[in-house]
Amino acid sequence: MAVMRRVLTPATGAVGKGGGGEGGAEVSVAEALRGLLLEDLVNVPSWCRAQMNMRRFRDECCYIQDVDATFREWESSLRAIYRVYSGGDGAIGDEMHSNKLMDVAEWRTLLRDVQLMDESIRPKEATLIFVLSRMRVVDERPVTSKARLCQLTFEDFLEALVRMSTVKVLPTQEQVFDNGCDSAFDFILGMREGGGEEYAAFVRLSMQPWNAPLREPIYQMLECLCSMIMSTIEHELMRERQNETRKSNSRISDKEVALFRKQCQKRYGS
Repeated sequence: MAVMRRVLTPATGAVGKGGGGEGGAEVSVAEALRGLLLEDLVNVPSWCRAQMNMRRFRDECCYIQDVDATFREWESSLRAIYRVYSGGDGAIGDEMHSNKLMDVAEWRTLLRDVQLMDESIRPKEATLIFVLSRMRVVDERPVTSKARLCQLTFEDFLEALVRMSTVKVLPTQEQVFDNGCDSAFDFILGMREGGGEEYAAFVRLSMQPWNAPLREPIYQMLECLCSMIMSTIEHELMRERQNETRKSNSRISDKEVALFRKQCQKRYGS
């Protein structure tokens, strides 16, 4: 039962007695299990099944020099984002809801705020990326181990970004240059400002099966993703503070991420 609870809660958002599923709806363990078997496991995306071998994925996509160099380039900004979005509502002494680790709700809120959710990354895919990126623990019994098992450390968060970059539809460098854009963010912003239909069509046409070769080296895809995240935050900050100047692509501070988060809370109501 303990294993079932750990699987159901992060993967589907469904919990048994005393909890609630997505949207706050309370469900029984039987209903949660039925949903897992008839909906989630049946409809698991093929790319997710392919990446269940976590060690192989980490060896091929995470533990390589160019990926490490990309993360070092963006490290200060990524740490700021992680700290702010991991703040949550963790109560003092409540280690299962730590305000220093990122839970699945905080992860999905971040993806929503930086506008990474679309047809290629839906809530289910976002949650599966979260689940696959968690490091395992030797002994699950201590509360601290349970907390680490159900939440992302900063290192887990970086792995989640690598996984995200392999499945999130983003333009290649060639597409960006061919369209006369300075960056992937400008490429996508232009399509979104036209009403969103052009962007939605781009996503649908660009989605690939899990076993298709990566369109670019993994470090370039990761660089594109990180750049998109930072540019989205910068764009919102500059739009909010029109009378102030800010150097584009400069490092983002905790204060700036917190301001961006506050703006998104006003927009989305949470």
